[in-house]
Amino acid sequence: EWKVVYWAWDERKPFVEGICRLGMGIASVPAFLQSLSKDESGFPLLGRFELAPTNAELQELNARLNRMWDIAKVYTMVAALLNVLVVLDAYAGPAEQDGEASEPSEEGAVRA
Repeated sequence: EWKVVYWAWDERKPFVEGICRLGMGIASVPAFLQSLSKDESGFPLLGRFELAPTNAELQELNARLNRMWDIAKVYTMVAALLNVLVVLDAYAGPAEQDGEASEPSEEGAVRA
């Protein structure tokens, strides 16, 4: 229902969840923009898309979705943190241990 990804600056959402979801990249930008809106209807272009739910809406979602709500929150946080790991891996490449760095031999072949 696109209700799990939102950014709130109050007690409705722990700060750690918001930090984890920054790894979602462009998908978290509308949520961050919606958090800056002072209007209850959100930005005109975005409408209520990724707008932080009210306390009543959160209680209704928790009552209706029960465990699925918590599972969705955990999945989005884990996916965002995995995105961060992928970016770090793409940037730095695979890690090599000190004694195992492959050196080309005289013929140009790499030792296995």
